[in-house]
Amino acid sequence: MIQNFVTTDPSDYTDSEAMGIVKEEIRLTKNSKLSDPVEVIKPAVKLHDDYLARLFRGEVPQLLKLGSSLNGMEIGPYLISIVGAPPGFGKTAYAMQTLFEAIEFNPKLNAYIANAETSFDGLLRRELTRQTQINSDAIRFGKLTEDQFTKIKVAGELLRPRLDRVSVLEECNLFGLQKMIDYEPGLLIVDYLQKFSPGGDAKQGITSVMSSLRALAKAGWSVLCLSATSRTQSRGGSEHKSSNLNQASFRDSSEIEFNADSCYILNDKGPHDRNDVIRQVCLACVKNRHGRKVDSNLLFDMAHMAFSSAPPINELVSDFNNYRDIPNPFDDGADDE
Repeated sequence: MIQNFVTTDPSDYTDSEAMGIVKEEIRLTKNSKLSDPVEVIKPAVKLHDDYLARLFRGEVPQLLKLGSSLNGMEIGPYLISIVGAPPGFGKTAYAMQTLFEAIEFNPKLNAYIANAETSFDGLLRRELTRQTQINSDAIRFGKLTEDQFTKIKVAGELLRPRLDRVSVLEECNLFGLQKMIDYEPGLLIVDYLQKFSPGGDAKQGITSVMSSLRALAKAGWSVLCLSATSRTQSRGGSEHKSSNLNQASFRDSSEIEFNADSCYILNDKGPHDRNDVIRQVCLACVKNRHGRKVDSNLLFDMAHMAFSSAPPINELVSDFNNYRDIPNPFDDGADDE
């Protein structure tokens, strides 16, 4: 007989059982047929006319608006944007600041958090820290003064209406991501990619995750993913040194590079002491399929989980390279030998 659609030896069943099997196969065949033929191709001229019509009506997708510090990053409908960094470099803090700024500056936007590592309490604590400028550890351990309690209450009241447009994915795995296709497109934060890969072959797992995210982007979602990076090799062994990272540094990078629209590396612009609370970092664009690769110089306030704008590090050199009429301050007037 047929068990789980695997046919056994025909001698194992009677004539009446065989007839039942034939009827079941006919039913399954009928149900497997599509009611409408699949549209495999479309005339290019129709696609041309449709695009121009949307363009003239002002219906082309726009990048999400963010605060002044983060506004240089390309995040928007139909796009997959990737941010990679070593552990402890503020990837999650960056993603949460992006999410809350997107909710604030895009009033009709819905946002979804898919975080496989951190509870919503931990994510909300980051935002309360950023909003109130109260030290993160004070909120984490509840060691707050009356004045700080008041600040948190005020921040919470401001946040609550915006959280009506934020949802949290409870099933943080590949199947949970695939189910998001049934929801109205919005901003999806995936933290982080490798955690959503099913067990077994790591490369095949990332392929499945990226394919699922590409399907969401094709449906109009704005996807921001965080990614782990590979260790770099040095004389002392392997290490996480952000200054050596590039587009190939994303863990399981080939599938990420292929499917992403834009890729960024969050790296140090040191030197830094390991105990420094405020660090100068750069969000370096290593890939942009649709536009210019623009880097953003930022300050990361680790105690308050906040990123803000930083002045260009090589501003003087940049000015000299862009405007040849500016004299070289290092030139003593001597001719080169």
